[in-house]
Amino acid sequence: SRTSRIAYEMELRAARAIAFDALERQKDAERLTADTERRRIARDQILAASALFASVAHDIRSPLTALVLNLRVLEEDIRKSGHLSSTTQSMFDDTRLACDLIEGVLDGLRTYASCSGVPRRLALKPIVDCAVRLFRWHMQQKGIALSIAGQGEPEAWGTTSEICQILLNLLANAAEASPRGSTVVLAYGVDEHGAWVRVDDDGPGLGPGDPERVFEPFRSSKEDGLGIGLTVARAMARRHGGDLCVAPSQRKGASFELHLPRTAS
Repeated sequence: SRTSRIAYEMELRAARAIAFDALERQKDAERLTADTERRRIARDQILAASALFASVAHDIRSPLTALVLNLRVLEEDIRKSGHLSSTTQSMFDDTRLACDLIEGVLDGLRTYASCSGVPRRLALKPIVDCAVRLFRWHMQQKGIALSIAGQGEPEAWGTTSEICQILLNLLANAAEASPRGSTVVLAYGVDEHGAWVRVDDDGPGLGPGDPERVFEPFRSSKEDGLGIGLTVARAMARRHGGDLCVAPSQRKGASFELHLPRTAS
């Protein structure tokens, strides 16, 4: 009868709705389980990275202190002898700056998420110049040119040591990936969100797959790499409201872009 058919169809729709709801609940449970497992793995990775960084910071601090003291004695002896040229003085200044940066990095590595220094509003160009000056010898040894393209006078919120360390990490990765005779391009500027710095290389690129995986700790394509450089660099950027991400490449290799706010977020 028509009444029976209508009742049957209503029961069938209800059964389908119940089955659909059960299926969706199962999918939600599976997604929740997968998300929980990913968060657990990420937490374990961060804990392992924190322990490693604390150990590294402890082991490096003692020889670094000896290096700083020896550098001071050496500079004083050369100055007393009257043979301290402007080039030698520049090398001493750069070496002291490098030691200060290492000290700041060690403070950050010691707890992985603590701040090394008090963040403030900084002019970005002097920090870029500092990173380029410290890295120029390494570039020359590898036979790689470094091109700088600056736009405006950007200001960024953060600490000199951490921003410089991020740039040094990006330059080191770019130099490692680039063949001899190629050029690494460092560009910087300002937009409505704050300051940005982009490093492009002529290497093989990141390859297929999820580009975000390069920021996971202990993942490295280098035979002797630890896979912590980009992890720490991104943590430093995000600590002050910025970010470090893979950008669309302006060349045939990889491209990384650092974003920093102008003020505390």
